[in-house]
Amino acid sequence: MKTLKKLSAAFLALCMIFALAACGGNDDKTNDNETDVDKTAELLENMTEFELPNGKASIKLNKDWRTEDVGMDTMLVAGTQLGDEAVFVFQFPKDGSMGATDFEGVESLVKQSYNTSDEKDLEAFEVSNATGAYGYTCTVQPEGSQACDGAIVYFETENAIYSVGFIADKFDEDHQASLMASLSTFAEIAE
Repeated sequence: MKTLKKLSAAFLALCMIFALAACGGNDDKTNDNETDVDKTAELLENMTEFELPNGKASIKLNKDWRTEDVGMDTMLVAGTQLGDEAVFVFQFPKDGSMGATDFEGVESLVKQSYNTSDEKDLEAFEVSNATGAYGYTCTVQPEGSQACDGAIVYFETENAIYSVGFIADKFDEDHQASLMASLSTFAEIAE
């Protein structure tokens, strides 16, 4: 219960920090002839490494994004200056210190915190240096906040289970491509 309260508080901070712009975002689309490899390479060129506050994992995100301290060393939150896109990375150490030690427990905590609905499975994907990856697109609407679109993924390493979410006013193929490019850079940092 204590962990759920921490996650809920952290998510409410995320919502306040990155209140999704009601007017929507940029509708620019990429060239349909562009290959997935080219698109991923282009996305990665515009990314930089972000670390969890505890220094135990990193992931590349858009280099223009900013992070916000949400008071949890196992949670990274970053987003655009406009607040129309945000990413969270939750780390749940397998020692149980965050209250969940398996996928079911982690997914339950995340779903309760984000009040997810309309989940649709993502096509198969891989996360660098991790196993058991799965995820879904969904609507998220924490209590008292505007509903928005997103995707939430789960995976594990030897030391922890992770949940990574990408939230946007209108989550589309470009957002999904950015999320997948970021996941390809995930690394757990050895102590």
